[in-house]
Amino acid sequence: MRNRRSRIGRVAASASAPCTLALSLAGCSSLYGTPRTIPKGEVQHTVAIEGIAAPGSGFGYGVQGAANVSYGGMLPTLPTYELRYGTSDRVDVGFRFANMTALGFDAKWNFHRGHVDLAIDPSLQAIVVPTTPDATAVVYGHLPLLVGVNLSPRSAIVFSPGVALFYTSAHDTGTQQWTPIARCGIGFQRRINPQFAIQPVVTTQFAFGPGGVSAPLLSFGVGFLLGAQPNTDDLK
Repeated sequence: MRNRRSRIGRVAASASAPCTLALSLAGCSSLYGTPRTIPKGEVQHTVAIEGIAAPGSGFGYGVQGAANVSYGGMLPTLPTYELRYGTSDRVDVGFRFANMTALGFDAKWNFHRGHVDLAIDPSLQAIVVPTTPDATAVVYGHLPLLVGVNLSPRSAIVFSPGVALFYTSAHDTGTQQWTPIARCGIGFQRRINPQFAIQPVVTTQFAFGPGGVSAPLLSFGVGFLLGAQPNTDDLK
């Protein structure tokens, strides 16, 4: 345990770690729910327990230290809370407090329903409390395609491929950085009853920069969805 903590500490202390931590906290929170929107006028609450994985040399998101050695580790993050509201039969909107550090908004349009559901869910998220002393702005925009494979009226596998853009600015150096990102998540939702569902999700993302494509940064979590659930009567 002592070695693991020391290893994680070296990640945070390295030159690349501020960007890694800001990226993970501002944008790497997984997506919970299915492509199907909740009914019009209904409300849903989601609480998620999450973490990030930043493996080192040989696999995953390596952080280079002073001796050109890759370090990595696994860290829990603060919980995520999301409130969703159904604005129409095929559209709902969400307000998110991701990892208790960033505020986000999204609008989901469920344009196809059947045994395979499809939706787009554009979102915008901004940091509330900077994760590093020099970070004055951290903004994350995401455009995912949600694909839900309904195994039954009460269970579904959800894929969430998408592209994103990550923006940071630092007041001490006056620098700004735009980073394009590719993301994909996979989750399984099980509705326990008409007012409660559980959904574990794993998400990976790759950043594109001057040095090429980064190794994957992983996030994982379990979401607990309370309140209104999507209407699946057509699947019965």
